[in-house]
Amino acid sequence: MNKQTIEQNNEVKEILQKLWLSRNGEVASQMRQYGMVYRKNLGVAITRIREIASDYEPNEETAQQLWTLHGRETMLMAILLQPVNNFSWEMAQSWAEDCDNIETIEFACMHLFSKLPFVNELCCDWCASDKVQLQIMGFILSARNYQNFSDVDRNLIIEKAFENSTTDNFHLYKAISLALCRFCRNGKSIADFILEKMSNFLLQPTAGQQYIMEEVKSEMNFLELL
Repeated sequence: MNKQTIEQNNEVKEILQKLWLSRNGEVASQMRQYGMVYRKNLGVAITRIREIASDYEPNEETAQQLWTLHGRETMLMAILLQPVNNFSWEMAQSWAEDCDNIETIEFACMHLFSKLPFVNELCCDWCASDKVQLQIMGFILSARNYQNFSDVDRNLIIEKAFENSTTDNFHLYKAISLALCRFCRNGKSIADFILEKMSNFLLQPTAGQQYIMEEVKSEMNFLELL
């Protein structure tokens, strides 16, 4: 997407101006200190981004142009303005590859990917990926979609969760624990299945496995399943 094309879209120009006027350099600096690195980051509050997005109707052209700018605010805005009905499997895969930050991953799962008609297929595909970034997205999305899986798909995701439980990536084992916690809400038989799988962890579990066990058991206690 060239600069001239974007400049010809008055809606995009207007959105960019509103984002620029809402910038907060101090917030952007703090985000970098916490490891949230973007190509461009204006430090605009999420509430303000949602507020600006509410002024516009979903529009694929606008969303696509904003996405190609690869800035924090433009990507989050694109997620909010992308029409679900026009979003293909190929586009979902492409955008997922571009989500290289946990904030963008969580935002895309919440506001776009969870609303797609092929969300189950995305969950299974991404949880089985060999790319950590897509695995994180797959388990976060599975947690949001936990009530809608077939037994086969749910069991596949649970298997992938335990296969990846030895990871030292915090965001991945946190996403795995979230998905397993949500699956426990589907009933005692599923919770017992997950509990049995956790019993196979080593006597000295990794930090990730320890985190998963603590979170899942806490969820089971809350649900009165233990």
